[in-house]
Amino acid sequence: MDNFSKKVKLYIGIIVAIGVILAVFFINRFEIIFNLDVFIFIVMAIIAESLLIPLPNQGGVSVGFAIVLPSMIFFGPATAMLIILLENLLMVVKQGGKYKHIFNIPPYKTAFNTSMHFISAGISSIVFILLAGRFDGTFSGTTFIVSIITALIYIIINSIILAKLLAYINNAKFITIWLSNFRWVILNFVAISTLSVLIALAYYYLGIEAVILLFGPLLLARYSFKLYLDMKENYMETIQALSAAIEQKDPYTQGHSQRVCNLAELIGKEFKLTTYEIEQLRYAAILHDIGKIGIPENILNKPGSLSKEELEQIKKHTIMGVKILQKIDFLREAMYIMENHHEYYDGSGYPAGLAREEIPFLSRIITLADAYDAMTTKRPYRDALSPQYAYNEIKEKSGSQFDPEVVRVFQKLYKEGKVAGI
Repeated sequence: MDNFSKKVKLYIGIIVAIGVILAVFFINRFEIIFNLDVFIFIVMAIIAESLLIPLPNQGGVSVGFAIVLPSMIFFGPATAMLIILLENLLMVVKQGGKYKHIFNIPPYKTAFNTSMHFISAGISSIVFILLAGRFDGTFSGTTFIVSIITALIYIIINSIILAKLLAYINNAKFITIWLSNFRWVILNFVAISTLSVLIALAYYYLGIEAVILLFGPLLLARYSFKLYLDMKENYMETIQALSAAIEQKDPYTQGHSQRVCNLAELIGKEFKLTTYEIEQLRYAAILHDIGKIGIPENILNKPGSLSKEELEQIKKHTIMGVKILQKIDFLREAMYIMENHHEYYDGSGYPAGLAREEIPFLSRIITLADAYDAMTTKRPYRDALSPQYAYNEIKEKSGSQFDPEVVRVFQKLYKEGKVAGI
């Protein structure tokens, strides 16, 4: 925690304080129930919390709230607070091949995570009381609707608290972190909310045995989320492997694709592109030169100027890239973006001579990012140019080679010092 800024430390302290206050409030107002059923709910909550789903920018989410919600409805918020406390103290999470538990997790993390769930459960309990009016162990049509609303509130509050922390830690915008980490969680956890309400229904009508049976589908839902994230990670690893193939052939482009990707993503986020658009932009940026695999090395690495015939060969790399990737379904849209990254705003580019709005917007972003990195890195035929030279060149060619709006955003980021070091 010593490495955190004062802002992060203050935020963690505030969340812990609010969480403790809410927990004490509900424990004083409601009875803590402990019986065999509660014990089984605690065991299931610990298992669910231990199966944490890691998120792209640190942190993680679990399906433990699907156990906490029914326990809150039937045993009251004080008992729910007890379950939250125990699941966070007793969970054992496997991360990076190592097991994390109370004895090797920093105390501030346990305190923050527990308090975050205290706040989510506490506010959800208040909403439940306002809408349903009681925690008396009964279950009606009103309870069913209120339970779904309560579950959604729990998820939203939890995601906001965690996203705010990650934004402070990564010095990033809250909305960027929230969209990249939690948008898919909200959509998928709507289904989990329904399952948590079904668990409540099963407990009310059929007893604890039915809850144990429904715990299996809950873990299956968690597994499907994990597979989804793993699939996305595998996609990126596949793309990076393809990119590495061309960089091995042309040593002067070592790291070029990743730098183009980083700058394109920076520009894309400034345009407030959706998470999906950013994802496609990254895929296309990393793979934009994949077609150069089909270009002879003596042309790629030629120390002097290219002849007209050699230049025509180089121009074929966009089409070759399409041919290489055309049978990979998940790259279909990225492939189209990549194909047009050498089209110029005034129509003088290749391969099709597209102009202005005919060129995909994401391709226009990559055009600029590619040109900037190409100018500022060493090539076989010249030394690297200065960033200021590249900046001036891009500014001069606004409206001809580059989209003026993309140039405008690039200039803003450059002046803010955000382009340096990419």
